[in-house]
Amino acid sequence: GIGIVLGALAGINVISGPGMLNFENCQSLEKLVVDNEICGMALRLAKGVKIEDETIAFDLMRKVGPGGVYLAERHTLEWIRKEQFIPSEIIDRKEWKIWKDAGKKDIVKRAHEIVEKKLKEHVPEPLHKDVQENLDNFAKDLLKRG
Repeated sequence: GIGIVLGALAGINVISGPGMLNFENCQSLEKLVVDNEICGMALRLAKGVKIEDETIAFDLMRKVGPGGVYLAERHTLEWIRKEQFIPSEIIDRKEWKIWKDAGKKDIVKRAHEIVEKKLKEHVPEPLHKDVQENLDNFAKDLLKRG
């Protein structure tokens, strides 16, 4: 929430709390997915908006003119992806009727689907041989101690 935004604007690079429930007594993968989205938005806000000749595009404004349509212009398509467009699997920006007709899937259901997909598709990278050896030796040592 606002704490993440304030932290991002202050320039911090470590955020505590994503995925946590009940004052760190519990973790939720679904909440972690949602919190990741919020962190991404906060970082985007902290990045700011570029204000320079290329982004303002006075030449394009003169070309299109009052009442003109900017949506088909290459400049608009390029810069909307850089400055405005924030794709999201979590936030549904469809109009209400389309959302309702599609089954009224809320943010929790969407987050759960993302978690299930990631758990199903994730392939962990194998540990480096030296690391695996150290862990095996550590575990053997613990077993010897009882």
